[in-house]
Amino acid sequence: YRFWIQGPEAGRLEPFVDLVGAPDGVASGARGTFWVAMPSPLPWSFMAAARSRRARWLVGMLPRNMHPAPARVGMLAQISNQGRVLRYMLDSEGRTINMLTSVNEHNHKLYLGNLHEKCAFVYNL
Repeated sequence: YRFWIQGPEAGRLEPFVDLVGAPDGVASGARGTFWVAMPSPLPWSFMAAARSRRARWLVGMLPRNMHPAPARVGMLAQISNQGRVLRYMLDSEGRTINMLTSVNEHNHKLYLGNLHEKCAFVYNL
């Protein structure tokens, strides 16, 4: 969602972007874009529930042991300031990097962090 802080839309909350994963870390990128780190794709059941406020509430009430296990993949998305997905980057088997939680762009490189490694990964753009 996008929350307007100032201007004529101040205080308004609106849908911003539809992603295939659960967003975790969000950072501004070059040329007015955003990078979103996603530790895991969203299960189809959660995607379906996301369309209904009542279903989201019900899913949120489920005990942790009933939540689906996260898939071991590495997922990033670059988003325009209009909420359009410009590109997805995916390590579908999670062999190089998985469970991404942070991303930062600097000098044509992405610096990536995750939950399991004791280091940062660097990806040349």
